Amino acid sequence: MQPPAFNRSIVEDLLGSNDPAVVAAYVDLFRTTLEVDLMPRLEAALAAGDLKQMVFWLHSLKGVAAHAGAEWLVAEALDVERLLRRALSENQSITPDLDAVRAAATAASAGVAALVAAAGAP
Repeated sequence: MQPPAFNRSIVEDLLGSNDPAVVAAYVDLFRTTLEVDLMPRLEAALAAGDLKQMVFWLHSLKGVAAHAGAEWLVAEALDVERLLRRALSENQSITPDLDAVRAAATAASAGVAALVAAAGAP
């Protein structure tokens, strides 16, 4: 069974609040970080074929996603990160297919957008 794209209770527990505006502002920050910072850097590392940078950005993405309740994205990033770490340790040259990570990121972003819209936050 696939984890949810977005688990609001994780964010509420982390923030110690279930105030819709507070939660929405926090997850909107996640969405911005995902779309403006992390995914472009990951895509650039992929385009450059830099496996070490891909591992770095996947690990960063995984941590940010975990703090935003994006469980599916965490799972997908972890799978690809493990694949890349194994390839690096075995001196293999691979180009992973990041479609699953992209799909999870899109789903997480959509879940976040819906939450932000529902809360009426910026």
